[in-house]
Amino acid sequence: IDLIKYTKPSVDDFITTKKVISEQLNRIELTNLKMAFSFFYINRTARSGIFKAGPIGGKKQSGEWKINARWNVDSLIKKINNIHQMKDKIELYNLDYKLLINKMLNGKYSNQTQRFMFFIDPPYYKMGKKLYLHYFQDDDHQQLAELLRSITKSHKWLVTYDKSDAIKMLYEFSKRNESGIRYSIHGRKQRKELIYFSERLKSNPGKHGYINIKSKRRKSPNFDSNAQYVL
Repeated sequence: IDLIKYTKPSVDDFITTKKVISEQLNRIELTNLKMAFSFFYINRTARSGIFKAGPIGGKKQSGEWKINARWNVDSLIKKINNIHQMKDKIELYNLDYKLLINKMLNGKYSNQTQRFMFFIDPPYYKMGKKLYLHYFQDDDHQQLAELLRSITKSHKWLVTYDKSDAIKMLYEFSKRNESGIRYSIHGRKQRKELIYFSERLKSNPGKHGYINIKSKRRKSPNFDSNAQYVL
């Protein structure tokens, strides 16, 4: 909390923090707190929260939005405290998605999976290589689709992807929400993200209705205030 409270984002710190993460990736040991805060800092100060992107506003801070545009101290601290209060109900795993799904289906939660919904957010198909430290190859996308096909009638799952004909073909077996949600990367032209979901989910309001994507500080003329996730 103190790190959030007393940190004032700057381009110099942004560059230094990226170096810290690179050192960790090169197997230089850092404390868990140092590593966690470094990723948190970049997520809040990089364009679209992407590690490979530059700082919000650019290195010269000449953009409309500055590097601290998403560094709302009170809001961030509130979110951290909320997560802390729920820590006993949260389990984190550093596993390949196939191992994690199989662990949920066949492990200690196997008799509860009918209550679960798997929300899966894989690397984008078209721009994954440019955006992520770890991205999918074509075979990875195909294997994910095959795994979800195998449980599409028995379990609830929802997956989001960038708009792509190749992905549409892989998920021909599933339901699809064409309205999707709009997003932008690196402040460029808005694109559409599509939602694919299993037979067990319906595209009309359920017990929890819709999750509406509301505009906040970055409202643009093209913002779609009716974009919705379905639950």
